[in-house]
Amino acid sequence: MAKSSCKLFTNGSCDSPLLTRSCCHNGCEASQRSQCLARGYGPGTKIDYIPVRAPVNGRLFRRMQQSEAILAAGTPLLEIDDPATMENVTDLLSTDAVKVKEHQEVIIEDWGGPQALKGIVRRVEPFGFYKISALGIEEQRVNVIIDFVSPHEEWASLGHGYRVETRVMIELRDNVLKVPESALFRVGSDWDVFRVADDADGGTV
Repeated sequence: MAKSSCKLFTNGSCDSPLLTRSCCHNGCEASQRSQCLARGYGPGTKIDYIPVRAPVNGRLFRRMQQSEAILAAGTPLLEIDDPATMENVTDLLSTDAVKVKEHQEVIIEDWGGPQALKGIVRRVEPFGFYKISALGIEEQRVNVIIDFVSPHEEWASLGHGYRVETRVMIELRDNVLKVPESALFRVGSDWDVFRVADDADGGTV
C-alpha cells in the first residue's frame, strides 16, 4: 500500500514558507507567509522556534523527530495524511504490465478483511526496475497505481505498507465455456481438449 504523504519541514527564517508539503497545493506557500506576518515576523526575522501548523487535516502516520533538538532548515518533522486517500501500488512483471490499461477493474484480495475489495487502474508507470524474487531470480518489474473503488469503511483498517494481493481484469467475456485445467493438453503450440461427439455410425466417442 502507498499513500500521498504530506511532510512538515522546519524553517528557521521567515524569508521562506513556515512549512512545506511534499505534495504542495496552490496557495499553500502564500498562506504560510501570511502566518509569519500575522505573528509579527517580518522578512529576514530570526527566531528561536516557529510553531508548526499542518496545512491539511489528517492522521499522523510517522514522526521523524522523537524529542527536542536543534534542527537544520528543511528537516522533516512529521508525516500526515488522510487515510481515505491511500492508493495501492502493485509491481507486476513487465510482460504482464504491457497488458494492463488505465480504468481496468481490479480485485484486491488476501488483505485480511472478510471480503475482496474493488479497485481501478489509474496509471501504469512508463519505466521498470529490477527486483530479486524470493527464488533469487532477477525480474523486470513495473509499478501499477490502483485506486480503491470500494467504500473506505470496508478497508479502513488498512494502513501504509500493508500487504495485499491484486488481480487486474485484462479481459472480460460473457458466456465463456470453462473446463478444468487438467483436461487441457498440448498439441504443438496449441492447447486442445477432448469433447464428446457422435460418429458416423450413430455411436458416441
